[in-house]
Amino acid sequence: MCCIIFDLASTGGLDTLASPGAGLPGALPQGMGTQGGLYVIVNVPTNNRYIGKAGNLADRFDGRMLTVNEFGLSTNNLRGIGAFWGVAYAFNTPQPPSPPLPVFKVEAGITYNAQTNDGRLANLLLPGQFAPGTPQYAFASALQMNTMETCRVADPIYSLKDPTVYIDSTTVDVEQLLIRFFKMAIGSGGTLTNKQKSLNAFVNSTGNSMIVAVSWGACQALGFPTSGFTIITIANGGAL
Repeated sequence: MCCIIFDLASTGGLDTLASPGAGLPGALPQGMGTQGGLYVIVNVPTNNRYIGKAGNLADRFDGRMLTVNEFGLSTNNLRGIGAFWGVAYAFNTPQPPSPPLPVFKVEAGITYNAQTNDGRLANLLLPGQFAPGTPQYAFASALQMNTMETCRVADPIYSLKDPTVYIDSTTVDVEQLLIRFFKMAIGSGGTLTNKQKSLNAFVNSTGNSMIVAVSWGACQALGFPTSGFTIITIANGGAL
């Protein structure tokens, strides 16, 4: 059983893109920098979503800010529209472990102990999230016994047309997987603006079952007061 985690911890309202007054510039959501990643734009008034990727998130949303101000949209026009953004992490199916060593690692603002899997990211996959005896429980237990670095694969390159990970000897487009997740599994209803990558089903061809976990941060601007997550399992050969 392999795993892909989408960690959309950063959030913000997009009403900041509009000029707050004559001669005053708009601003990107707080904390949005030049890093690459995936993003989800949520429009609460129309119940619509758009999922994308960018090699430079600030550049991508700077372009949207120019359009907002060229059309003279106000902050009130953009109330209830916001974004969640972050990155994807992928893990191969854990192999029988050698005796684990306590390895500590810090990246993307996440600190975790690779032996005990403590930390916000790793806590999504603690055995306690799953029922004992299930394949998901077995996976989480196996991942705890391995170091996360042993199982983790190279990160996607978000500047590419198709940002992919190579997991269990299979190439997976993480943008398409996230789009299909929101279309088929998130259970939020509404519409999806994405066309090309939303039409064809994502098929798990890794040879193993796949856990897909999506976590998101709180976003007061959109009425999401707390963070949350959704976890699904796609059987080998299964489609989403």
